[in-house]
Amino acid sequence: MGALAYVHDPIAVGAIMAVRAIAITACVTAEFAYASTVVAPERAVSATATLGMVGNLSLATAPAAGFWLWQHETERQQFLWAAGLALVGALILLGLPAEKTHAKRA
Repeated sequence: MGALAYVHDPIAVGAIMAVRAIAITACVTAEFAYASTVVAPERAVSATATLGMVGNLSLATAPAAGFWLWQHETERQQFLWAAGLALVGALILLGLPAEKTHAKRA
C-alpha cells in the first residue's frame, strides 16, 4: 500500500493492485482457517462468521472512507496511513499463538 503513495504510472499502479488483491485473497483464506482453530470447537462457526462480517464491513466502508479522505486533500498520503494500519495488523497477527491451547473440560 505504501508504494501507491509514490507510483503515478497507471500500469505500475495496476500491477501493484493486482499483487495486493492476490495477497488479500491469501490472507483472508488463512485468517478463516486460523480463526476456526484458535477458538473452542463449539465456537468455531461463530468465530468464522464474525470474521466474515468484519471483513465485509471493512470492504463496504473502505471506499467511502478513502473517497472522503481524498476530498479532504490527503490524496496519496492516505496510502501511507493504510500501510501503517496494515503494519499494526501484522504486529497483532504475529502476537497470536502458533497452536491452539484450550483447557480441557471435564
